[in-house]
Amino acid sequence: MAYLAARYLHENLAGKKIAVLCGRGHNGGGGMVAARRLHIYGAHTEVLVPAGTLKPVTWHQLENMGVRVSQLSCVDEQSWQTIIGADLVIDALVG
Repeated sequence: MAYLAARYLHENLAGKKIAVLCGRGHNGGGGMVAARRLHIYGAHTEVLVPAGTLKPVTWHQLENMGVRVSQLSCVDEQSWQTIIGADLVIDALVG
């Protein structure tokens, strides 16, 4: 995933804004791994997850990996601004 993002963003991830939309299943877990890796490569990564779907342990794990985590809402202006303002959006909601 990080390789594809680097290719799409012309080899340089530093400072790029990447929004990762994660569900609560296996695809969501893969999206969280991608977010962490992209963060390591210097991207400004934000994970958006549907409200109320993650267990407290998962929230704790996400909060401690250095990536911003927000709840995704179809009616929330902040969610839309994060998605619209991203250089790359990764869909890890549904398989």
